[in-house]
Amino acid sequence: MEVISFRSGDRVQAQRVTQALVAAWLQSNAGSGTTVEVIDPPSDPTVPSYPNRPQIASVGTIGGLLFGFAAVRFRRPAVA
Repeated sequence: MEVISFRSGDRVQAQRVTQALVAAWLQSNAGSGTTVEVIDPPSDPTVPSYPNRPQIASVGTIGGLLFGFAAVRFRRPAVA
């Protein structure tokens, strides 16, 4: 089993390059006598895989709250 993959920030370019790679690979194996089948053709992603902004925001919020509580809990008492 062969896997052809390409990542790019531009989804149109990624799909175009992947299609070109698959076509070139199929053409190079055309005379080998083996059966070649594309199981999952390149498709447009429905959502970006990275960055996961809600996850980054929630981790930052929780981390900030924990740091704030720790700072309040372990601060030095005021000198009178």
